[in-house]
Order: sequence, then structure tokens, then C-alpha cells
Amino acid sequence: MAQKKLDSRQNKGHMKGHYWTRVKLERVASYLPLFTETMKGAYPTIYIDAFAGTGKVDLSSRKKTSRKVFFNFPSLIDGSARRALQVAPQFDKYIFIDNNLAMCAKLRALLEEEEFQDLRHAATVINDDANAYVRRRCKKIDWTQRRAVLFLDPRGLQVEWTTLEEVGRTGAIDVWYLFPIDAVNRLLRRDGHIATANRDRLDLLFGSRNWYETFYKTVTRRCFFGRGTKTVKTATDWRMISRY
Repeated sequence: MAQKKLDSRQNKGHMKGHYWTRVKLERVASYLPLFTETMKGAYPTIYIDAFAGTGKVDLSSRKKTSRKVFFNFPSLIDGSARRALQVAPQFDKYIFIDNNLAMCAKLRALLEEEEFQDLRHAATVINDDANAYVRRRCKKIDWTQRRAVLFLDPRGLQVEWTTLEEVGRTGAIDVWYLFPIDAVNRLLRRDGHIATANRDRLDLLFGSRNWYETFYKTVTRRCFFGRGTKTVKTATDWRMISRY
């Protein structure tokens, strides 16, 4: 019982993870040293984590299937920020962004750890809206003289298409975007009656309103009183949303 209480205190305040969290973090972490090694001596490098969290991810409060997968693993694992700081060769600059003040405080505490003392001067923690900050940085930096990796792992539908457009204009940023396809699919109601706030959020996510015409169609059907029209969802699986 005492150990469970201790684990609960240690895990408090960290981002929650799912059964696939470990896999996605390991894939990104395996890519980063290849990037820094390739760019070494050619360009100064920047790592940008737009939804950085605290440096740790809590896997303790998951469904039974998740606990079964991680049966003998610790519940608190290294998040993207900590893994990026551990990369060798190192990045020349690290930018960690989060709009949560408490998480930013934990990130700053992370940089005070002895393991990362040599990187304190190279790392910046930003408490801001990720979209606004990334767009500003993309416009200010001379990208003919820099190269970067941008990691986008939002907690929902926060990433806006205009942000991706601004990133694309640099021609110098590698992007890892963990797209929230399950959250999108949940908003796409079968009857097409989507609340205005949710429509507006999907507009920002997709950068256009034509997603509705792509994912829905109006069909005419016979009924007892004659013919009637009905809106039908055509995006019946994740592959269609992914292609869009």
C-alpha cells in the first residue's frame, strides 16, 4: 500500500500515456541522433517540442489491456523532452513549449538536474500557445543557416494547419506530427450534426471547411411518405481521414 501511494505522488502532474506511448517515443528518440549526426558541421541544429509536458509520462492509469502490455515496466517513463536532451550528438539549441505553467516549472527543474547541467545554456522553456510561438519563430529565424526537428504530439486537436504551412515555408524543419485521428473520428458524428465549436476546431485543424463535403454526403431514400434526404458519414474508417 505504501509503495502504491509513493508511486501516485511521483506520477502526479505528468502527462498521461497510452499503451503505444512508449513505442512512439522510442521511434522519435531513435531518429534524433541520426539527424544531429547528419547535420553535424553543416548546420546549427534546433530541437523544438511544441507540447513538451514535464519530461516524464505517466502510464499508471491505463486500461487492463495497457497494464497487461507493460506488466513488468515502470509506470513513469522518460518523455520526449528528456529523451531529446539525452541525444548524442547534441542539438545546439532546445526549445520546449507548453501552455501549462506547472509543466513548464517541471521542465525548468529538469534542466537543473546534474545530468543536463551542460545543456542549461542551450535549452529554453516557453510558456505560450504552441501554434503562435512556432509561427513567430519560423518567421524570425534565418533558415538558410539553421536546421531543426519539430515534434508535435498534441493532447487533442490543438495543432492548426496554418502552423504547418508556416513550418513548410522554412524548407528546413523535419516534422514529426502525431496526428489525433481518433479524436477527429469521434467528432465526426454519423448524423453529420456537429456542434459549431467542434466544426470551428476541425476547420483550424484541416485548414479548410471542405472536410465536411469529403466526409459526408446527402442521399435520397424512399420512405413510407415518399422520398427523403439524409446526411450520411462516408469517413467510415481511419484510413480515409488519414489520406485526407
